[in-house]
Amino acid sequence: MHLDERRGEVLDRMGVPSTYRKARLDRIPNTCPHKETVSEYVADIKKNILAPRGLYLFGPYSSGKSGLGAICLEAGAAAGFVGLWVNATKYPGQVIEDEMFDEEWTVQARAEAVPLLVIDRLEIREEIRYREQEIDTLVRVRTDKRLATIITSVLPLEAVERFPSLYAVLPEHFTPVKVHGFNFRKNEQ
Repeated sequence: MHLDERRGEVLDRMGVPSTYRKARLDRIPNTCPHKETVSEYVADIKKNILAPRGLYLFGPYSSGKSGLGAICLEAGAAAGFVGLWVNATKYPGQVIEDEMFDEEWTVQARAEAVPLLVIDRLEIREEIRYREQEIDTLVRVRTDKRLATIITSVLPLEAVERFPSLYAVLPEHFTPVKVHGFNFRKNEQ
């Protein structure tokens, strides 16, 4: 099997959207201040997953946060760790519907167990509070189990107070990284 095919299968299994499959650190200009922090995280991916230490990647829409999450998941897989990508807006529905990840795991059970999880697109919607509660519970469960989590969001750090479990563990388990300046989807090839 060709290396790119194997890579594609691994990313498929982790649920990484095809939109972020071409994301690579070497494509980010050195002028982007977040590149150094994420590069250091990826360089020490094994240590960060075992610590556990995650990232809270925040910034404006289309600034490259999700692409960075995909890069971290791929680095974790290369280091031998199982990872998973969940969309924060879809995950609560997957929990309520008891959606299956595969024949053995529900999406919820898988998200609560993998060594590295990316929670993409964390946001606050006033009209749907259960979304916040499901994500908050997921973060609490993963922190209690000492599992690394990467979160992407447009929410600035002060808005994270709405997620009590995340807010409580943010300083100890997450490195906040303000992301701006490079969009993998717009800067393809």
